[in-house]
Amino acid sequence: MKTIRTLTLLSACGGALLAPPLPAQARFETLSTFTGTNPIGVTAVGGLVYGAAAYLSPFPTQLMCGTLFELQPPASPGEPWVQTAIYTFDNMGSSGCIPSAAPIQGPGGVLYGTATYGGAYGDGVLYQLQPPSTPGGAWTETVLYSFEILNAGTAVAGPPVPGPSGSLYCIAAGGAYGYGALVQLLPPTAPGGAWTQAVLYNFDYYSAAEGLLPGPDGILYGANGAGPILQLNPPAAPGGSWTETVLYTLTRSDGITPTYLTLASDGTLYGVTWGSNFGYGGGRATVFQLTPPTSAGGSWTFTLLRDFGAQFGINLNSPLLLRDGNLYGTVTSATGGQVFELQPPAITGGAWTLVHLHQFTGNQLPGGTLVMDKNGGIFGVTAAPYNQTPGGTVYRLATK
Repeated sequence: MKTIRTLTLLSACGGALLAPPLPAQARFETLSTFTGTNPIGVTAVGGLVYGAAAYLSPFPTQLMCGTLFELQPPASPGEPWVQTAIYTFDNMGSSGCIPSAAPIQGPGGVLYGTATYGGAYGDGVLYQLQPPSTPGGAWTETVLYSFEILNAGTAVAGPPVPGPSGSLYCIAAGGAYGYGALVQLLPPTAPGGAWTQAVLYNFDYYSAAEGLLPGPDGILYGANGAGPILQLNPPAAPGGSWTETVLYTLTRSDGITPTYLTLASDGTLYGVTWGSNFGYGGGRATVFQLTPPTSAGGSWTFTLLRDFGAQFGINLNSPLLLRDGNLYGTVTSATGGQVFELQPPAITGGAWTLVHLHQFTGNQLPGGTLVMDKNGGIFGVTAAPYNQTPGGTVYRLATK
């Protein structure tokens, strides 16, 4: 099943932003407002912010295939950011349609991403966006691979994840059991050749990952909306098979619908659950921690860090940012949304402290991927409900 709800797990993509610190009186600022579209996430590349926007129509129609944009920071505080549309997807044509998430960074400023529709078979593409050779020139899009639903087609869960030797991993729909597959997209062996796809692992219903998070030694982590937190293990020897391990299965009291994961340097996983609006039998919007075992073969330890409740409309729909031991994320409710901070307890086993950083008003609902710059500023996006104006926004919020 194709979906344009972003379930991307935060990947290691992006460099340090060079934005000037916000003035003390301007902790929050809207960098850009969209008309008729919603930005679905941002990423950082070489001091700039890049993102993708999808049109508000619930189905792709003519001239509604989405755009990729660039935000350039101001030369000094108080000046506006400069937004440029660097690529507009065509009308369900060969270049792809409806980006599934913000693109990721490749070598030399190249951007890589996936689109949910379009391509040679209409089932989505892996694309490359090459920056202009001279300032102010046009970006060049190249379709590297067209997915085909009958052969593990359509990248349904966000951006690709970098793999070895220039390859890219992603989750694709289809597969042997119809519940998706882990695929590796391989660059050509000679210049001008074609990219190829290798199916590494076929998911069944309860093993289907809904996004990828790179870990150490080639391991990939994922979350299944039915409860399991998954570890995908590369083969021990060339030519071997990938295997999957369930690290923990969330219950209803845990939140039951995990989506995004974030990895700490000590191997601890932090995650969020979607909440009650969508899910398998309903659940709670929570922030949780999974601590790895102290010895090989041991069990991972689940800790509930914050329970936002199960009221209608409460959802955690951004990956967590981790900095200096604090967690940052977004939550929406039936009446709006906010950016929050969770501070760890002073003593082991104590409660994490919730800090409300910013409350959104009107029709703006925060979500999508987040980026934090070197000054502690969070870049994020908001979306407006279908057919409401203005559309979504890109914002920056100071945390210090």
